[in-house]
Amino acid sequence: MEAHFIQKILMEKFQFPAWAALCVLIIFIVALCKIAIKVFSILLDRFFSRHASLDKTSRVKTVREALFNAVRVLIIFFALMNILELFGINTGSVLAAAGIGGIALAFGAQKIISDIFSGIFLLIDNDMNVGDWVVLGNLEGRVTSIGVRHTRLKAYSEAEYIIPNSEIKTIINYKQSPAQVQ
Repeated sequence: MEAHFIQKILMEKFQFPAWAALCVLIIFIVALCKIAIKVFSILLDRFFSRHASLDKTSRVKTVREALFNAVRVLIIFFALMNILELFGINTGSVLAAAGIGGIALAFGAQKIISDIFSGIFLLIDNDMNVGDWVVLGNLEGRVTSIGVRHTRLKAYSEAEYIIPNSEIKTIINYKQSPAQVQ
């Protein structure tokens, strides 16, 4: 097994034991991952604050949140792949197996895929945004987040509803709470 070049430096120059060098590298990767997520969050905030008009702020928040979550998952995925490489696991084989397993899982995960596509179209169609007061079927509340898989509502009673996006058939959007409309 060919050790990572930084691991070699730690072991040869600084006389770290192999396990300590491995721990240092894992901590480094995790820290780098957290820094990358924080930097991306700051860059997203700057970008959207420059390009947001006042009437679209809730839509901007919704798109920003979805984009942030997608990139965060990618950063964590690449960090995990690097950590697996440190342990000598061939990530190419892992990705190939995941691809084959993904096909098998896709048949079982049709509901999740349906939720994801519904979530993407909810964001594109701009039917509702974070902060809007909506009625989804028999549930009513303020939209607290619209994710790729599910939408969260907060009711007057402070109950939080988590609705899979594929189950959203009709949307009544008041934009603001009914008490504020009158």
